[in-house]
Amino acid sequence: MEIDIRTLSLVNSIAAVIQVIALTLQYILVKTYRGIGWWLIGFLMFALGFLFAPLRDISQISQISIFFHNLTLILGIVFLYIGLLRFLNLKENKKIIIFILVSYIFLFTFFLNIQDDITARTVIFSSFSALLMFSISFRLLKNLDKSLKTSQLFVVTIFFMQGCFLLFRTFAVITISPVSDFFTPTLTQSLTFLSYIIIGNLFTFGFIIMVNQRLNIDMKEAKEHFELIFNTSPDAAIITRLDNGEIVSVNDGFTNLTGFNHKETLGKSILELNIWKNPADRQKLLDEILKNGFCDNFESEFLKKDGTQIIGIVSANTMILHGIPHMVSVTRDITIRRKVLEALKLSEERYHSLFENMIDGYAYCEMVYTEQNQPVDFIYLEVNKSFERLTGLENVVGKPVSEVIPGAREMNPELFEAYNRVALSGKSESFEIFFKPLNIWFDISVFSPSIGFFVAVFENITDRKKVEEELQHLASIDGLTGIYNRRFFIEACENELTRFHRYGKTFTFLMMDIDNFKSINDQYGHLSGDQVLQSFVKTIENEIRNVDSLGRMGGEEFGILLIETPVKEGLKTAKRIQNTLQNKKIQLNSDQSITTKVSMGLTEVNSEDTNFDSIISRADRALYKAKNLGKNRIEVSE
Repeated sequence: MEIDIRTLSLVNSIAAVIQVIALTLQYILVKTYRGIGWWLIGFLMFALGFLFAPLRDISQISQISIFFHNLTLILGIVFLYIGLLRFLNLKENKKIIIFILVSYIFLFTFFLNIQDDITARTVIFSSFSALLMFSISFRLLKNLDKSLKTSQLFVVTIFFMQGCFLLFRTFAVITISPVSDFFTPTLTQSLTFLSYIIIGNLFTFGFIIMVNQRLNIDMKEAKEHFELIFNTSPDAAIITRLDNGEIVSVNDGFTNLTGFNHKETLGKSILELNIWKNPADRQKLLDEILKNGFCDNFESEFLKKDGTQIIGIVSANTMILHGIPHMVSVTRDITIRRKVLEALKLSEERYHSLFENMIDGYAYCEMVYTEQNQPVDFIYLEVNKSFERLTGLENVVGKPVSEVIPGAREMNPELFEAYNRVALSGKSESFEIFFKPLNIWFDISVFSPSIGFFVAVFENITDRKKVEEELQHLASIDGLTGIYNRRFFIEACENELTRFHRYGKTFTFLMMDIDNFKSINDQYGHLSGDQVLQSFVKTIENEIRNVDSLGRMGGEEFGILLIETPVKEGLKTAKRIQNTLQNKKIQLNSDQSITTKVSMGLTEVNSEDTNFDSIISRADRALYKAKNLGKNRIEVSE
């Protein structure tokens, strides 16, 4: 049975289009990885190349069709090569690629327009293709990524096999079966077209495996990064349930500080450990967290396992684990610092012995004033060794800060104001500050031994701040979709309501619920349901502005805050989102895809809204009205 070459060309083109679609979906889900776009262009070149093949029969454009048929196929291989290198963070040699392309075009054009020889053209195409295939295989094999070794070797094997076949075709055309007509279904010609179908699918399969393997590795590294930050923090870090105080996790800093080991803490209530000297302090901390979502620098007294009393300063935030609100808190032992400050106030003689041995930095300074009694500078009178270690500044005694750190006053005027208040009032102050000239976070306690003078005791808390910022970021984001979680989203909405009452800037709030989402989970499984939620969020983000906010209210329910948008304009946005969702297919696997429909409720802020609960209530009523009227509708609250 003879195989029609024209039919094979069409099949190859269709296969390439399917591969483009598969990689496009992969690219939409994972835009952060370099190289995938080049793969898309490469397979698009294959699709165009095989479409040009049947056009050889048209005499008026025969030579153009032959030229672009072969050129697009060569370019497809080149783009795959570039994409693979960039995906692996390697750099392509542009000069060599350009040289190969120019040489190919020159030779091919010569045997097309000057000396028409289809056999020579076939040899040129096959040999140059084989050269590129072998180059890709060699470059990937030489630069194996240990984390992607399996999938990378799979892709190397595919390129090498296709290179061997094309090399065989080159010798076969030269020695055994010269080509007289492109559409003659010789064994070599038929195998060539069939190989592109098979190899193209294997390429796509291999590329997708590489992307997903890297995605899994990145997710694992992100988890390990969080655990590393949590576990290696020198401060006491603990994660507890917000409702009953059950301890979920503690780090070594916690066990070192309290004396309780992991076995004695995990699964128990924080109240059972009796580490709060005054349980009412814990309730104050919880009240502040429930009110604001976080708490910074809460000072309290604690009891270690052996009954020893310590003083700690606590920073805490909320986070969602497995759908349950938790509190992550970091406690720093400031007992020594407090004792040092008290000792310094009680005895100037004892101060010097502590001064030289204390871990914290120490600086004794005198304020400098203008004739109008305005603070303009301060002079370092005495510093300890830790001052030099923590700041990197040496030989500062007797020098004004304007000389030691030029521009310090202009960059941190609030620091000068605090020092001046303490020097004049004699009232001690403690605060955290980012000292811009040195790019360091300091925790500073200041007191005044006499008017016009102050003592600053400080420590470098840059590492702790980085940990807190990382934990705060994780606590504000929904883990599945990557958008604001309910608590952080509602907080943003409350801030916008405050802005409305102050400046009169209106906004529209939109609530939406994916219709029949439970049936998606039941029919396709929860992993597919998660994929639908992620694709749904990506679609919404593309339809709203950067200034607008999107948050997950819970399950398949989402909210959108449309800044400075009246409800009529908000309705247009809602209709645009609804239309986009109805026309967007979500590919669940190779042969299953679905579209999502959504019910929406809108409302515009008004002057009677004193809190955001009333706005949510109106939007919620409109949403359920849309649900009750048949779903896939948009309703505006009355």
